[in-house]
Amino acid sequence: MSRKAWRWVLGLIYIFAVATIWIAASFVVQSVVDAGVSPFLITFICNSLFVVYLPLFEIGRYLEDSYGSLMFWRNKRSHLLELVESDKAVLLGQGGVKSDRLESLELEVGSGGKGLDEKGRWTRLRVAKVSLVICPFWFLAQLTFNLSLKYTTVTTFCFFFIFV
Repeated sequence: MSRKAWRWVLGLIYIFAVATIWIAASFVVQSVVDAGVSPFLITFICNSLFVVYLPLFEIGRYLEDSYGSLMFWRNKRSHLLELVESDKAVLLGQGGVKSDRLESLELEVGSGGKGLDEKGRWTRLRVAKVSLVICPFWFLAQLTFNLSLKYTTVTTFCFFFIFV
C-alpha cells in the first residue's frame, strides 16, 4: 500500500477510536448523572482537570527551549525553514506579494509581534487571553451535553450522528 493509503487508513482508525472513547465516556457520565450527581458538578470537575495540562505544557516548552525540538531524533528547525522557503516560493510565484512586504512580514513574526515570542510561538499572555474567550463557551457546551444525558440516552445521540 502507498503512504497516502496508509495515512487514510490511520485517519479512519483515529476517527473510530475517538468515537468509541466519546461514546464510552458518555455512558459513564450518564451512569453518574443517573446515580444523582449534578451535571453541573461533573462539568465543573471535568473542565477543572484541564489544569493538569499546564505542567505538561511548561515541560514541553522547556524541552523545546533546551533541545530545540520536542522530537529529539529529528531536526525540527530545518523542517520549519523548508516550510518558510516553500511559502516564500508560492507567494512570490503568484506575483501578488512584493518581496518588501514579505520581508516586513518575516520581521514582524520574528520580532515577537502580535503575541508571538522569538521562536514564533504564542506567548503565555496570548494563550491566557484566548483561553478566557473560549472557556465560557466550552463550559456551556459541555454543561448542555451533560444535561442532555440526564434527559435522554446515549443511544439516541449515536443514532442521530450515524444517520444524519
